[in-house]
Amino acid sequence: MHLINGKALADKILCDIKNQIEQNDIKSGLAIILVGNDPASKIYVRLKQKTCENLGIDCHVYLFADDAKQEKIVEAINFLNEDQAVKGILVQLPLPTGFDETKILNTIAPAKDVDALTSAPLVISPLAQSIAELIKSTSERLTTKKFVVLANHSAICASLKTLFPENQIEYISPTTVAWQEKTKTADILIACVGKINTITADKIKQGAIIIDVGINKAPDGATTGDVDAQSVENIASWLTPVPGGVGPMTIAMLLKNLLALSNKNN
Repeated sequence: MHLINGKALADKILCDIKNQIEQNDIKSGLAIILVGNDPASKIYVRLKQKTCENLGIDCHVYLFADDAKQEKIVEAINFLNEDQAVKGILVQLPLPTGFDETKILNTIAPAKDVDALTSAPLVISPLAQSIAELIKSTSERLTTKKFVVLANHSAICASLKTLFPENQIEYISPTTVAWQEKTKTADILIACVGKINTITADKIKQGAIIIDVGINKAPDGATTGDVDAQSVENIASWLTPVPGGVGPMTIAMLLKNLLALSNKNN
């Protein structure tokens, strides 16, 4: 089994972004709305802040308690929509129970929607772009391969169908009865469940490419994904590690979207 080095791919993209910012004197600002205390969300927000700092991008995080009034969050987004220094806005997901995710996300102006989560985004989902680049980096022939997306929601599938129009892409919820039978048919398996060791050797096809989107805290405090890497190492052909796989790439693609929207807004 080969590991897909997402960090190395991300570093190339970020280097290009930094060069464009410096050479063209692009002014860009990112606003992040963080609601509650989800550990994985906090990890991602810190990584986004650090990456922005390295690129010379202004990044501000707006913190809300998990019992905050939704109206206050909407009010903050509307304020950021009007702030000319802010070129991109994202709401870190998942939101705590009780919030209307669709309403909050659709408050973001499409021209500042770097995560492509509003109903009419101007860019493609950074997660979908990341998955696509990681898969393509294997140099495997992809035209006949079947994708299976095992995830808590199907949002990513539409973007993947845009990026891979010739491939069959099937969505499976982890609540589906006998979902393991479906994952065993995948030439390319995308796991995004948020549960340690969801994917083991008995749940995958021989030679599968596995993209591990999960980010979890193990009992020993280590960061791990949804895939038991040791279990699948003799069956999978490629695997994205956690950390160092999807995470760095998603941040790079997010900031690539920010740069694109900054150029449009400027």
